[in-house]
Amino acid sequence: MAKFYLSIGANLGDRMATLRQAVRLLADTPGVTVTAVSPFYETPPWGKTDQPAFINGAVAVETEWSGQELLDACLAIERRLGRVRHEKWGARTIDIDLVYSPDEVCQTETLTLPHPYVTQRAFVLVPLRDLAPDLILCGRPIGDWLDRLPDTDSIRKKDSNYGKILIADDEQLMRQLVIDFLKPEGYEILEASDGKEALEIYDKEHPDLILLDVMMPGYDGWTVCREIRRESTVPIMMLTAKGEEIDQLFAYDLGADEYITKPFSPKILVAKIKALLRRSQNEQETHEADDGVAIDRDARQVVLDGKNVDLSPTEYKLLNYLMSNTGKALSRRQILNQVWNYDYYGDLRTVDTHINRLRIKLGDKGRYIRTVRGYGYRYDGK
Repeated sequence: MAKFYLSIGANLGDRMATLRQAVRLLADTPGVTVTAVSPFYETPPWGKTDQPAFINGAVAVETEWSGQELLDACLAIERRLGRVRHEKWGARTIDIDLVYSPDEVCQTETLTLPHPYVTQRAFVLVPLRDLAPDLILCGRPIGDWLDRLPDTDSIRKKDSNYGKILIADDEQLMRQLVIDFLKPEGYEILEASDGKEALEIYDKEHPDLILLDVMMPGYDGWTVCREIRRESTVPIMMLTAKGEEIDQLFAYDLGADEYITKPFSPKILVAKIKALLRRSQNEQETHEADDGVAIDRDARQVVLDGKNVDLSPTEYKLLNYLMSNTGKALSRRQILNQVWNYDYYGDLRTVDTHINRLRIKLGDKGRYIRTVRGYGYRYDGK
């Protein structure tokens, strides 16, 4: 078995979700064993600086394959996650590079090991050192190479590799109980004691999952769920003492993904959170980057073939909603309620007008938005 070190990075779309998916696809590749994954780091762009910041990490794998065979597998994963190559060192949804192997040295038209820039890139060396602190790279300890680079201070470790969870509950003891079970799992925890604070934290921090109590001062959980669903598909789990069937049905109607009543099993709660995040991350693979169309939710920006598309806020919400339901037929009424207002009862032709504008701005990718005759629209992607 040969050992290889890979550098992985992304600066478009939901970067952390894409990186987690890339690691999962590597681990699922027959003949490849993922032995370690580094912490992830927020890093400035390198080579071409007028683009968004990256998140980078390193992965150690063992395989009986050659470096070229492993590279081919990595390129296939890049394509599956929506990588479109437009320019050298440009923005990308995912990048997977073979950077070093203690068992193989090569120089071909498609692969050079060690990577020709490995000793010049702090965003590669910092996470690589986490995996192999005593690594001798090109005749020198990895720490010596890092000491020679000027930009290591600009690299910041992400607080969590496993996602941010917002807990909104007015009972501090309940929040602490949940935190005590989630912290050891590696999640970054955000806390809110009322609905207004929950919305403020959501707007600022963009959590990966939200736990919502219903009965809170200020805005209740229903209101918070409704407001978030107007612009986001982030997983929402209701965690409440209200156990009546009508309450559960109302929560699902508002857009909640899961409903757990108090008292609850903390272990079951953790398992359900992991399942929700896993499902959400799998969905990201299909709609975060779809054959040249990518959504950067942090920036609320759509990227088409590597270039930003100038969309109005409503057009952005419309495309986000369609792509979040890839392959699913959505009625005009559903679209109107979700994109404009949950209780909005305007003219259904408003949807048609905005769909037409959106198709024009997407150019030839506008064909991904299919008309479902007599019903509404469906985003099919490729």
